[in-house]
Order: sequence, then structure tokens, then C-alpha cells
Amino acid sequence: MKIDYAYFCPSYSKLANVQNIEYRMSELLNTSLYLEEAGFESVLTATDSESYDPWILSSFLLQNTKKLKTIIAVRTSSLEPVYTARMISTLSQLYKDRIHLNVVSMGAKAEMNKENVHLNHTDRYLRTYEFMDILNNLLEGNSPYSFNGKHFRVKQSTLFPKVNGDRPLTYVAGSSPEARKVGARYGDVYIFWGDKFESIKENIKDFKDVSLASRNVEIGLRINLLIRDNKRQALDDLEKHLTSLNYNPRLILSIMGKYSDSVGYNKIISLFKEAKLHDDNLYTGAIGNKLGSVPFIIGSPEEVRDSLKRFVDIGISKFIFSSIDNNDEIKRIGEEVISHKL
Repeated sequence: MKIDYAYFCPSYSKLANVQNIEYRMSELLNTSLYLEEAGFESVLTATDSESYDPWILSSFLLQNTKKLKTIIAVRTSSLEPVYTARMISTLSQLYKDRIHLNVVSMGAKAEMNKENVHLNHTDRYLRTYEFMDILNNLLEGNSPYSFNGKHFRVKQSTLFPKVNGDRPLTYVAGSSPEARKVGARYGDVYIFWGDKFESIKENIKDFKDVSLASRNVEIGLRINLLIRDNKRQALDDLEKHLTSLNYNPRLILSIMGKYSDSVGYNKIISLFKEAKLHDDNLYTGAIGNKLGSVPFIIGSPEEVRDSLKRFVDIGISKFIFSSIDNNDEIKRIGEEVISHKL
């Protein structure tokens, strides 16, 4: 089984970035060059309100790297599928198969209010389902295409230019039954947020129970890494970094719980309340931040590889990482994880 590695692009403003640095686009390009050198396949460009536009940023990174791919976050609650298809097909003329998509249905109320999204959890995923039906049909050449649903009604929609190559790989993340339905029907990769090993194992089984037999959906994991000589040093460095930021996870998590109906966020909150350390080296004391609100696997190179190998053994073939710093940590991950066969 081929294992692919991606990295979460630190494209946030200083206020939103747990690294407390506002990166210029030239610096994000430099980080992308480090990713390419370290052996990462792709970089995930986020779409939160406190981040660069993922489409323009992705185009800039693709233009200035040789083989790195981008996973562009697509907010189905605030975009239109026909126009999104045109953006994708136009980008494909320039970069062919170096474009992937990350389908996001949103969950934070503050973000939804900023973008005039006033849908409940069920309707957001129904909108995503309809969005993906239209998008995929256009990208796969089924046009003119008509659709009549609750959230979208299009007649004789066409797409120019046609996609240059195959339809982009689609990543779908989520923890709710609605998210799994979207992932099973439209995802090429279904992403789980970092969690205890047994929980991930159970979640994979649950997802495969609802997956369509005719579709081979790969499984991915969104997790942060911090590699040091030993677990104690990794833990000390991580907590020292958080202290320097005046990081208050309890306050952040209370806000997340109050202003989000995301099943994934609620699971993260539960993990934090249980303990800071799970499965020996899964650290949840830094969640609720713009590193993706997921835990860290911490420890020595061997400890981190062993933890990742356990996930590979239960079917995970794609990882999306991040860390407290970028270029130095990217280099370390390349040397201590990617260059080794899990």
C-alpha cells in the first residue's frame, strides 16, 4: 500500500495562527519548497476567514514548485458548484493532476455568520451532497447537466474548459453520519481527525459499513507531529511553545463547544477533558487551535513511526501533518518519517 503525506499550510493571520507568526506568501512558498524537498506529496490550503484565499494561494504555490500538489479547501456552504467546477477546470489547464479538493461543510457558527451561512447541521451536509453531485457530473464531462434539489437548481449547465486529465482527488472529512454519507458517495479519501487508536479503528469499521461496495475510498488521518530525541523533550518543547503564546485551551474549547455543532469538535473537547495524554504519546493539550484542532503524536523518531505504523496497519494510507514550526519540523519529518517505510 502506497503511503502519501501532506502538510497543513500555515496560511493564517497572526491572530489565528498558533505559531504567532503572520506568514507572507513568499514565506509560504519557501515552506512549500521545503515540503517538496522532504518528500511530501501535497499541501492543504485552508479556507477559514483568517487565512489567505486557498484558490489564489494554491495557484501561486503550484506555479512556483515542480511537483507539489495542493489540496484546496472547498466550502460547500458558501460556494456555488457550477462556478467551482469552472475554477477547477481552468486550474487543471495550467497544472493538470496537481489539484486535489478538500470538501468542507463548516461547523463553527462564527465562521458561518461571517459568510452568510444560516443552515443547521443536517442542511449543511445535504447542501454538500447536492453540491458534489453537480460538481462531479460537470467535471466528469456529463454536460449539459440539470439538477433539481433543495439547495441547488440548475438547468443545462455546461463546463468550459474541460478538465485536463482526471477529475481531482476529493478528500472528505467529518465525524457525523451525514459526513460519512458524503464521504462514501463522493470522497476518494475519507479523513479522520486524530484520536485514540481504538477509536480510529472503530471509526474505520463504521465508515466501511456505510461505504459503497463499488467505490474504493482510501482512509486518511489528520494529525500533528512533534519529533524530538525522546517523549519528555517533545512534551517539554510543546508545552513551552504553548506557554509562550499565552495559550488557554480551556477557554478556546469552551468557545468551540458553545459556538459549533461539529461532531468532530465535540469529540476533541471530550478527549481534552479525559486527559492530556492518551495511548502513551497522543497529546491533546494543544487542541482547539489553527493547527487543525487535532492532537499531536509526540516522542522519539522511533516512537512516532511506531504510532503511525499502527494506523497504517489498520488501513490508513494518507496522512496530513502539521507542527509547531514549519521548515525545521518539515525537514525532521522528512528525515525521520517519510524516508522510512512504515
